[in-house]
Amino acid sequence: MSKPNQTPKKKFVTKQSELADIIGVSRRTISRWIKDLGGVAACVTLGMIKSNGRYVVKAWKAYAELRAEEGDDGSDPTQSAAK
Repeated sequence: MSKPNQTPKKKFVTKQSELADIIGVSRRTISRWIKDLGGVAACVTLGMIKSNGRYVVKAWKAYAELRAEEGDDGSDPTQSAAK
C-alpha cells in the first residue's frame, strides 16, 4: 500500500480514483475490493457506499487497514502476474 494522501479531511468522495488517492491504493484495488465484498449493493448495505453513490472515506480507510493487517498491500495482483 502506498502512502495515503494528506489532503484535507473529506467524509465522502464521488470517484474511486479520488478515494484511492486518499487511502493510498490504486483505483483498480478499490474496484477489486468492491467485487470481493459482493458488489456495490453489498457495499451500500455495509455502509461503505451511500445510496447516492458517494464513497464513505472513513469506512474505506478502516477496510484498507484491515486488508493491510491480513497481508493485502493494495497492489493489483494482475500487474505482478503479468510481469
